[in-house]
Amino acid sequence: MDINNIVNSTRMRNARLLDDINNKILNREYYKFKYLPFEGALPGLYFQQQTEDAINDIGNVAYATEKVADEALKVAQQAYNIALAALETANNALAAAQTAQQTANTALNIANNALSVGTAAATAAAAAQASRRPPRRSSPAPRAP
Repeated sequence: MDINNIVNSTRMRNARLLDDINNKILNREYYKFKYLPFEGALPGLYFQQQTEDAINDIGNVAYATEKVADEALKVAQQAYNIALAALETANNALAAAQTAQQTANTALNIANNALSVGTAAATAAAAAQASRRPPRRSSPAPRAP
């Protein structure tokens, strides 16, 4: 799963959805509704038609809003799943780092022990060599002629 591609595609889709919302909802004049009679009093049939049109427009806005909300829910679910995957990856990385640290600590302890053993061996070897050296002989005194 390439998170960067998913994030970029989600951003592009969200931008398209925002444009769609703007085109379907914000650019229309739903919120400026008025009954408009041709002349004089508003006839019943014209009143009924305008009411039906207004209700249908409200229904279309509600339908478009529901579709946008459904898409937002899908995007949120994807984001949640990505976050869970990232958390799992981070936890795995932490566990791997802790294991590596323990391995490094163990290796350091082994190296320190080996150094101590080597130092002790070198000291013992030096002591053994010193005890095995023959004593120095003094040279005979020169004879007088």
